[in-house]
Amino acid sequence: GKNKVSGKVKITAVNPDKRNYDSIPVCGGVTFGKGELFDTNGLQVTDLSGKVIPAQFTVLARRGLDKSIISVAVDFNTPLKSGERKDFYLLFGNKTFKRTGKNIVEKRGNDIVIDTGKLSLVLTPKEKSFIKGKEAFCAVQSIDGKIHRSAADIVRIDENGPQRATIFMRGKSILAWELRLTFFKDQPYMKVDYSFENNYKTGDVFSRCVKSIFVELPGGERYQCDRFQGAGNALFSQRHARTGEFMWDVYTNVNGRKQIIDNLKLSGSGRAGNSA
Repeated sequence: GKNKVSGKVKITAVNPDKRNYDSIPVCGGVTFGKGELFDTNGLQVTDLSGKVIPAQFTVLARRGLDKSIISVAVDFNTPLKSGERKDFYLLFGNKTFKRTGKNIVEKRGNDIVIDTGKLSLVLTPKEKSFIKGKEAFCAVQSIDGKIHRSAADIVRIDENGPQRATIFMRGKSILAWELRLTFFKDQPYMKVDYSFENNYKTGDVFSRCVKSIFVELPGGERYQCDRFQGAGNALFSQRHARTGEFMWDVYTNVNGRKQIIDNLKLSGSGRAGNSA
């Protein structure tokens, strides 16, 4: 249906970091009341002066009866200084706004071409390395020390717009693995979300013993993982002794120097190069 009411919602972008950004993605969800919004073509983002900000809108949920939109994901870019809070308006109504900008993702056969304006690469999900010309894969190391890796069985473009795009991949190498790679307009990095699962089926050995599970990605000239940061090549492996006592340690290999740090649990997030 057509949008029958008009209004605006204030959006606040906050930069908690100690660094300034010339351009940083702003992503968030906005909810609407019953019957307020049906068509995202009636959405527009402006700054407080009324200047239009290029944005992408993705429907997250609709109501079952009247099909009005419950919530929308809003994506746009803005400069933000360290500690800055900046307000915007999300306008909605029955006027149709023209969308501009090229989508980030292009499908070419089995390959997926990515171009954010600052990052260009080719994803090869049907190969054992999912980035062309680089070593990038999910892997399981079995007890005998062998590394098992696989191409993706399922590949899906979950979202593709001028501001943000997400690629989903799933495969199996002893354990099932899943990857979600998210790319942002004018950013030189990608966001990586991953998981492994014991894809047990009736008749399988219920307990699978493995030595390690990991994701290998190409990095930049610098690295950062929790309190660790520096220049060069770095590997961080979280280890968990399955004894019931919740014993953790971390194995590190930084520029060839190896170390085991007892009683340390990593957050699971890190940076490479100039990623934000």
